[in-house]
Amino acid sequence: AYKNGSDLVICDYVNDYSDKPSNKSSKCYISPYLHHLLLCRVTGSLCNKLVKRDIFFTPGFVFPQHSFCEDYVYSIQYAILCDTISYLPEAMYHYCHRKGSIVMADNEESINRRIYENLENYNNVILILKQSGLFSEFQNEIIALKLIIKNSILLYLPRKGYYAKWKKTFPELTFEILRCKEVSFRSKIKYFLTLSGVFPLYIYANNFLRCRK
Repeated sequence: AYKNGSDLVICDYVNDYSDKPSNKSSKCYISPYLHHLLLCRVTGSLCNKLVKRDIFFTPGFVFPQHSFCEDYVYSIQYAILCDTISYLPEAMYHYCHRKGSIVMADNEESINRRIYENLENYNNVILILKQSGLFSEFQNEIIALKLIIKNSILLYLPRKGYYAKWKKTFPELTFEILRCKEVSFRSKIKYFLTLSGVFPLYIYANNFLRCRK
């Protein structure tokens, strides 16, 4: 940070799990950084970032009021506000994944909380992009981010009511997704199969057969 006069320094990290082997994260920095961050191709976690203190005192800086993936909102702001970003391509942090944490909890209350706070993160990102005058520049990335957040609900499809939640989340995507160049053809096919009910049937059947075994 001192050597390059950097406002932000990013390093790689190691994922440490309690129930499976550890592994090194994929590359944590790709330029253009904001573009890849909005598409969730690089991590929005804060654990591998060192940021200049003055950034937090920028007028209009958004401080999320929840605790699930709120660091993504900070990382978006760093990408916009930091003039100089440095990257160290070595794992200098160990990220411990613990069962029972907010991210891993599997009860109904925790799942619904994660879905709600994911939507809060999206709303904060939109606010930040508008405040920065970048909203119109990243329309394709915004559509792709909507799909990422919407599809996070698919993890809970075997549970009652979550397909309805998926359908109600960003319903405008049905039209937006067709023209979005940041969404792959495969993802578009999966979206419309899910919308038609074909993909949920596959999930239900697969879950049923797994239970039978």
